[in-house]
Amino acid sequence: MRILLLGGFLGSGKTSVLLPLAKYLTKSGSKVAIIENEIGDISIDGYTMKNEGMQVKELFAGCICCTLGLELVKGIKELAEAESPDWIIIEATGVAYPSAITGNIAGKIDTDLLRTVILADAERLPLILEMLGEMIPLQLEQADLLLLNKTDLVSSEEADKAEELIRKINASAPIYRICAKDGLTEDILAIIAGKN
Repeated sequence: MRILLLGGFLGSGKTSVLLPLAKYLTKSGSKVAIIENEIGDISIDGYTMKNEGMQVKELFAGCICCTLGLELVKGIKELAEAESPDWIIIEATGVAYPSAITGNIAGKIDTDLLRTVILADAERLPLILEMLGEMIPLQLEQADLLLLNKTDLVSSEEADKAEELIRKINASAPIYRICAKDGLTEDILAIIAGKN
């Protein structure tokens, strides 16, 4: 079983990446389950995913990197036992710290792959970094792969600036520029899944 953690600040486009990624993996013959973490009590995204025929486990009213850490491990084990998925995709809340989530999983779940993919909003990144200080750098520095999303909303110079800001925080993870609302190519989906 492979686990992919999809993170990024609120509004960065996680669900816009998750849906085509899950469809891509399913189409290629993999069985996919999704764990969605929401701070509130209602999940529109979870409803949408269930309507697409995906197995979804929702964790509400807390963050899986802290208060719901044990629930996350329990949820993964339940999905693994009930569904035997090839992939579990975890969509973290926008305020989650990836290393805390992977720390909760490591050693407690038998997995072939634990990969962290973080999205950054090309348009809002400079302002978010300025306003939120520590949170966003901690999300970005913990990524195995970074997706600079919403590049259609900025000039190429602004996208370059956003990428430079990311590079100062995470110098090693590959960065790909995307516009998730316009769809993702199979090449990008394969990269996200670690197949390229």
